[in-house]
Amino acid sequence: MKQRALVATLAAAIALLAAGDALAQPTPQPAPQDHPVTPPPVQGEVALQQTFTPDQPREATVGDVLTLTLQITHPGNTTVALPDALPTGRFELLRVDREPLPPQRGPAPVTETLHLRAAVYRPGRHVLQPLQIRVLDARGGVSTLTTQPVEVVIRSVIANDEDPQMPPHRPPVSIEVEDWTLASILGGSLALLLAGALGALIYRRLAPRPLPPPPPPRPAYDVAIEKLLAIKAADLIQEDLIEELYVRVSEAVREYLGRRYNLSLTDKAGLELTTWELMALLREVRWPRGLTHADVETLLTDCDMVKFARYTPPPQDAEDLLTRAFRLVELTRPLDLGQAALASAAAPRTPEAQP
Repeated sequence: MKQRALVATLAAAIALLAAGDALAQPTPQPAPQDHPVTPPPVQGEVALQQTFTPDQPREATVGDVLTLTLQITHPGNTTVALPDALPTGRFELLRVDREPLPPQRGPAPVTETLHLRAAVYRPGRHVLQPLQIRVLDARGGVSTLTTQPVEVVIRSVIANDEDPQMPPHRPPVSIEVEDWTLASILGGSLALLLAGALGALIYRRLAPRPLPPPPPPRPAYDVAIEKLLAIKAADLIQEDLIEELYVRVSEAVREYLGRRYNLSLTDKAGLELTTWELMALLREVRWPRGLTHADVETLLTDCDMVKFARYTPPPQDAEDLLTRAFRLVELTRPLDLGQAALASAAAPRTPEAQP
């Protein structure tokens, strides 16, 4: 009996605990239902008019451009949006052309025109399904416009679908092609001529100008007389510069003889020739009356004795040196053609006369 009472007591305790847990659990609330929020419509006039080209009959050939023109009237401060995907079926959308609207638009209604260009590349009867056009405003309003379906018949470009035949032979057609070869050649030639002329002009402007020819050399007689007069004016005997006197007289006489008789191609003045070489070149000269080959050789030898042998001549010989040099130059002075002709006619014919 006691065991039964204990078991009954435990069963009653377990039942009470289970009831308490059930009471402690919160009552489940029903899940809220998700109801879609419908945006308000756009405030203002919204309308749609459509036209299709070709209209009547609605027939075209494969590849022809088909145009669906939509004229949408909506407030100026709203925007027209096309669907992301156009249910065009066999219609291949080529492009969408929008006619521009004024940049500044208010709430007044405007009419926006859209041209949907499409083409069909399979013959048969095709239907352009309705399109959903939305008009949106800044506060979130949306108005939806739906186009009417358009049915069009697309025909093949082949005239006879059942028994296609080649078209009849047609004569060749001349095609005019612009040929700029001749114009290019003429233009290039003209450009080269202009470039050449411009280059020549620039060269003439920038090229160094030729130097004027040097003045003709002074006559040997004038140079020799000028040097002998300068030696005489220096009064070297009074200054006891006997050696300088002989050196300067020797150079003046040698230069005169070398230029007067063109003795050497490399030494026009005769300053680099020795006395022996100089007199050997003068051996064929026909000396004028009063002057001999020996007189010239003696004058040059006397100068060499003072220059190279350190010989000191007597004062009288030094004074006679300039007189002998002046006499040599004066007697061998070349005559011009007129003077030479007069002298030749007046002088007797002797072997010593100058030609």
